Formats: sequence, C-alpha cells, structure tokens
Amino acid sequence: MTRTGRRAGTRARGASAVQYMVIVALVLGAIAGAVRVYGASIESGSGKLATHVKTQGGGGAMPAHDLTSALNGLGEGSPTDPVPSSNPDDPVEADPAALLDRVPTLGDDEEPPPAEQEEPPVDYDAPRRALIRGVPFVRGEGHRTPVHPADVSQGAIANCYFIAPLASIAHRVPGLLQSGIIRNPRGNGYLVRLFVDGRARWVPVDSRFPVNDDGQPIYAQPGQSSPRGQELWVMLYERAFASVGGGYNGIGHGGNAAAALEMLTGQPSTSHDPARMSFRTFAAYVNHGYAVVAGTPEKSDHELFKNDTLATWHAYWVESVDVRRGTVTLRNPWGWQEAPITLTWAEFRQVFGSVMTNPITPRAPARQR
Repeated sequence: MTRTGRRAGTRARGASAVQYMVIVALVLGAIAGAVRVYGASIESGSGKLATHVKTQGGGGAMPAHDLTSALNGLGEGSPTDPVPSSNPDDPVEADPAALLDRVPTLGDDEEPPPAEQEEPPVDYDAPRRALIRGVPFVRGEGHRTPVHPADVSQGAIANCYFIAPLASIAHRVPGLLQSGIIRNPRGNGYLVRLFVDGRARWVPVDSRFPVNDDGQPIYAQPGQSSPRGQELWVMLYERAFASVGGGYNGIGHGGNAAAALEMLTGQPSTSHDPARMSFRTFAAYVNHGYAVVAGTPEKSDHELFKNDTLATWHAYWVESVDVRRGTVTLRNPWGWQEAPITLTWAEFRQVFGSVMTNPITPRAPARQR
C-alpha cells in the first residue's frame, strides 16, 4: 500500500465521518426546529399557575402533560431554522421531561392557601323587634328640659355620625328636638320631623325597636326612666333616620355628620379642616351656640388613641371651650357615663381630622367688611 493509496483510504473514511455528522446535525436541527415551532411556555398570573403549550401561530392551548405527545410525529425542520441556542436552560433545547420537572406543583401533603375572604357586613336589620314601653320625653333629675344630652347613648351600631349631632343639638337647642316628635293623629305611634333636601318631613314610627334575646334595645339606648316607662326620644329619632335612610343597614356603616346635622336642623352645615382653623374661629362657633361635631381619622399612632382616651374613626360632640386656657372639651356619644375629654388646641388639631358646624336655627348673614 502506497502513501497515495493510504491517503485515499483516509479521505474515504473522512468523507464517511463527515456524512455521518451532517446526518446527525440534520436530525438534531429538525427536532430543534419543531420544538421552536410549537414552543413551550410556563406563565403565572393573578396568583394562579397557568401552564400551557402554544400551538403553531400562537392560538389555542393544551395542557402541559400533553407536551411529549405533541412532539411525536413531527416532520423535518426547515433548513432555514436558526441555529439552536447552546444554553442548557433554554426551553427550546430542554428535554420535554426535564421541562415538565420544572413546573412547580403542590406536594401530596400540601394544601393550596385559603383565599382571602372579607368578613360579611353586619346585618343590622336582622334582630327581631319588640315593643318597648315608654314615652318620648322624661325630665331627668336636675335637668331643665326633658331633652338633655345625658339622654343620648349610642348602641351597637356604627352611626356615631348621627348620634353625636343629636347630643350636640340637645346641648344647644333642646326645644328643637322636643318639637320634632308628636303623636301620630292617624294611628298608633309617632311622627318624627326630619329635614330631607331642606324641607321638613314627618316620618311615622312606632315603639318597636331591634332587641337582643333578653328583649333589651341594642341600638340607641333609652334615656331616663319613669313610672310610665323608658324615655324614647333618641330611639325614635334613630328609627326615623333608619326609615328614610334604607333601614338600619343603610345607616349603620358610617356616614356624614355634616349631612346628619342638616337632616336634624334643616340648616346648612359647614365642614372645616382643623389644621387650617384658628382657635379663635373655632371658639366663636362654639360660643355662638352652633352645634359642633369633630371626627377622628381612621388610623393614628397618637398616644391619645393608644391609651383609649379617643377612638379612631369616631365622631365626638364639642361641649365647651376655654378661651383663656386654650382648651376644648368634648363628649363621646357612647353615653353620659363617658368622662368629658379636655384637650389643648394643639392636641385637638393633631388628633381630629374634621370639624362640622351647624347654626341649628336660622342666623342673620354676617356683615360685609
């Protein structure tokens, strides 16, 4: 065997190897091209794992467990397909079984996290109603009039925005509230005056109120006691307010104290930002007989909330101011047993987010200067 013949044999064996490599490359290219055409993607959105394989053209979807069968019987890839990536983590070149292994799944002993559910709102119209024996007004010991803020006590319903204005008006002009309840001349019960859209409306109500299992009222509480029964005027006003406000559910989830003042007085209210209000202006409203209600914010880290002196997201009524000392004294509509709260003007502005004022009775317009 000459060196020429030896070289010829080497060329022949080299040609066979090259052909073999070309065939292998073509096969691998076909498979890679097919996978690129069909693709595989794992997507996650809105807290759910959405696993699917995109079909040609991007339309439709099939479950991931059909990935292997989707690759069976594919034709040869196009010779114009791009060169496959050399990245072993590229899903185009990844083995289908390995791709499925990367899909996160729950273990046999794991349970999906429970969906967050909001607590359903309290159904304030659910309790049964019972007749409460009583009369609209009872003059308490030491009280000059039958209507007194000591009669006012909020019950187990979120309507401080209405009860605080009631107490404030009872403190300032008790006769207005007393004149707002009369016997119903056309039947049993009473007529209660509210102002709807600025006009007086007499709302018929009776003495049946939501009660607990012991037959005791659970919302606005009775005032004074007498041989004829409980004092009912606060409960009657609350009942009338519920009647025009969509039931106890309609009035029991918070509201606007300024609007409540208007409904009780028929006079327009004014809302103020205490941060932009001077003590002199504030004191003028209080000392000129206005009903004044103040509201706390929904959240606060102030010490007065931490030590339970004040409650967040709550309405208080202003009893008095001391101009010389620069203090404000407020009352909680939870009842007369709650001690009065006296704050400096600086403290008041820090812990209250709103102030509502109402003249209660018509006032002459201020002179222009």
